[in-house]
Amino acid sequence: MSEGPGHAAWLVSAGVVTAVPLMLFAAAARRVPLSTMGLLQYLTPTLQLLIGVVVFGEPMPLVRWVGFGLVWIALAVLTVDMLRAGRPRITQTSPAGHAVVDC
Repeated sequence: MSEGPGHAAWLVSAGVVTAVPLMLFAAAARRVPLSTMGLLQYLTPTLQLLIGVVVFGEPMPLVRWVGFGLVWIALAVLTVDMLRAGRPRITQTSPAGHAVVDC
């Protein structure tokens, strides 16, 4: 308050500018499947990294590229495992000719 009413007004408006997108994100996140949200949680930092390296010319040593690659390999393994576990397999048929699902 020692800086005057204009400074206080900017401070209050900064809170609103921060809170509104977070509330919109929370409302949207409830409508999106968790698998999609998980992928977006990896995709967003990856895009930020690529913008930093490609557009702004940030240095990226080999050690960071290796770590980056390991994270994406782990994500690929997790995704393949999730997709394989999520699909039921038909292993046999019943005497009436109906498929029996092995879960």
